[in-house]
Amino acid sequence: MKESLNQFSERQEIVSSQPLLREKGSLGRKEDLSRTEALQNIGVVEDIARARVELEEQILNKGLPSAQWMDCWKHEVLPKHPTLIPYGSFFIEAIRTALLANRSVRSLCKDTVRDIKEKFGIAGRTSEISYRAVEESDRALFQKIFGKYPQGLVVVEPGAVSLDFIVFDDDDFAVALETSKEEAKSTSGFAFVFDALEEYGAIPIVVARFGKDVEGTKRHELEHLKNDLLAASKRRILDDIIGEELDQIIKKVVAKIERRQKRVLAVEDWAKDEILAQTQEGVGELRDEHIKTWLVDLAGKFAAPDGFYYKEYFFEQRAELEESSKGMSLAEQELIYQKSVSGGLAALESLFDLYGKEKQILVGILEQFPLRSWPAVARLLKMRHRKFLKSPS
Repeated sequence: MKESLNQFSERQEIVSSQPLLREKGSLGRKEDLSRTEALQNIGVVEDIARARVELEEQILNKGLPSAQWMDCWKHEVLPKHPTLIPYGSFFIEAIRTALLANRSVRSLCKDTVRDIKEKFGIAGRTSEISYRAVEESDRALFQKIFGKYPQGLVVVEPGAVSLDFIVFDDDDFAVALETSKEEAKSTSGFAFVFDALEEYGAIPIVVARFGKDVEGTKRHELEHLKNDLLAASKRRILDDIIGEELDQIIKKVVAKIERRQKRVLAVEDWAKDEILAQTQEGVGELRDEHIKTWLVDLAGKFAAPDGFYYKEYFFEQRAELEESSKGMSLAEQELIYQKSVSGGLAALESLFDLYGKEKQILVGILEQFPLRSWPAVARLLKMRHRKFLKSPS
């Protein structure tokens, strides 16, 4: 959603190259070696995605204590994926970033509860006293983050890497969103990184309006935060530790599947981030026979001119697109967006077929590539699975 989308500042440069996939029989030795390298590179990308899913399962879903996160990577996840040994620094940095967020969340909550107990003279351990301390501290946390004491009920849940707010009152939700109550009606949740309390550092925040699918909303918004954390970790690693080795693997694959040199548009990154978040939210609860209907609905939101996100990007955020256009007209951006979204969603559907029950790996793979590259990434993955692997069932 809008607050998360504005966090994107880095745009990936796509280098020009001849296309990898040629007519049958036209490949010489040089091109054949190039294809082999591309298939090896896409294999590393797939291993990165699998390792991410395995780590998140332990950390986010099974509640692994934070003191064990690094050992989980070194002794459980990495041994399964030896191709990632040269790039282990990326995961170590990502875990460190997550540990800092975890520490910040828990320190803020602990200090707030302590302050509330002192303020109201709450002592003892009875359930009634504990409930009051938690309720008052939840309100105090809302005030610290959003600058105003809430009118209604607020429930705060410290997550593994985020501080989650479930807001029951519409006026309070509008305050958190920093907009009017009327404009806030169309929003069910949002996420951002709060850094105004220097003693705690950066605190990832998830806000969800109370409703029938509040857990789905939280998962959706957490996906935005996770992608931001991984992107930040990758940038630091590429700059400081392993140079551009991991970045080059991604760029080598992208180079094989782009005909012309182009810069990824801001609107393409916005759509990519939102599509991945909705995929992460939706695939866990969808039966295979409902995937097609879900994808049609997704296409309606992003590809149709009257779709929710299409209108948001090209009408509500028109000024921002014009500012970031670098001389490209809005009409030109719209044509590129339409092609990228339609191709990306078609690739997403084909990868659902390829990965079967391992659908969540899709997010980890596609997160690493520009939206416009997804169709060719899907082709490379299918080629690799045909040549080296059996597709999971």
